[in-house]
Amino acid sequence: MTRPFFSGRIPQSLYNALEEYRQQTNESKTDILIKALSNYVNHPIELPTALSEVGAERIETLEKKFEILERDAQDLRSLFAGQLDTSTSSRTARKK
Repeated sequence: MTRPFFSGRIPQSLYNALEEYRQQTNESKTDILIKALSNYVNHPIELPTALSEVGAERIETLEKKFEILERDAQDLRSLFAGQLDTSTSSRTARKK
């Protein structure tokens, strides 16, 4: 869907109120503008949700894969550390 660019100048006090609202809601300025204009001109617009069901499932899947990768990385670190300990011990033994 094409989304034309729209801009304009607003009073500083309105901008300050917008920023305060945006920080409280974590909404983008664009979404706030779309909702406000949609309401003002009585033209309902459904904004996409931040986390659709599909998006939430994808995030959950990625989190599980990331946990597996973290465990694998830890296993590799442990294995590598063990090899370093072994090679250091054998070098020390050879020097004696």
